[in-house]
Amino acid sequence: MATNPEVYPEALVTGYYGDKTEEAVKRFQLKHGVIQALGDDGAGRVGPKTRQMLQKIFCNVPENDNKTPMTIDAIMPSSDESEGEQILQELKKRKGLKNNATDEVTKRTRKFIGYEFVFPDDPNFEITVFQCTEYVQFKVLKNLGIKINWKGRVGRRDGGNWPAQFTALNRYKVLDYPKENCAMSFPAAKPGGTGHIAFVEELKSDGAVRITEVNIPADTGAYNERWLPKNIWEAKNVKFIDFI
Repeated sequence: MATNPEVYPEALVTGYYGDKTEEAVKRFQLKHGVIQALGDDGAGRVGPKTRQMLQKIFCNVPENDNKTPMTIDAIMPSSDESEGEQILQELKKRKGLKNNATDEVTKRTRKFIGYEFVFPDDPNFEITVFQCTEYVQFKVLKNLGIKINWKGRVGRRDGGNWPAQFTALNRYKVLDYPKENCAMSFPAAKPGGTGHIAFVEELKSDGAVRITEVNIPADTGAYNERWLPKNIWEAKNVKFIDFI
């Protein structure tokens, strides 16, 4: 899309799916009839219909060196590839280790999610460790190709507050049961607390869930993986957020 100034005038190839890319996708969808209005479901997301149209518009004309049709990923890499996968593998290597603001994996993740929670000009940019909210924002973008939409939010975005935020915004589905590739929100243990947010990777038939997360223990930014039996997560009064 960077080759089409009408759709993507900024023509930036940055490696992450930021606001400018989302706006370019919306313009592409409108131009080619994938959506009828900016408020339509799927606006700004590269779903099956958009992907098919991208293939049709861009991939049947250029050819690679082997004279075989190019794939859409050669033109517009999806957010679950290359940089996102490299970040995830680096986090896994560093399991249990502190991820400071100045560590490379933290900086790469923040750039990947478009500095959604901590901006470079923020006075806390170089002292705030990798946050659980940043990790889940990253995983939703990497795994699902969805940039979580925070427009219109009121108040804090602490991990324990996500269900209330999205309920108030009437955006995304807040559930009492887990699904793969959803967020798992732990309420604050005491008034004034922040709670926690994690990402659901896998489910067992007995209701146990495997989650990945960062900043456990608190103020370390450390990456962690764990299984939670059903009776444990039920006792914690968690909520799940489905972004699909």
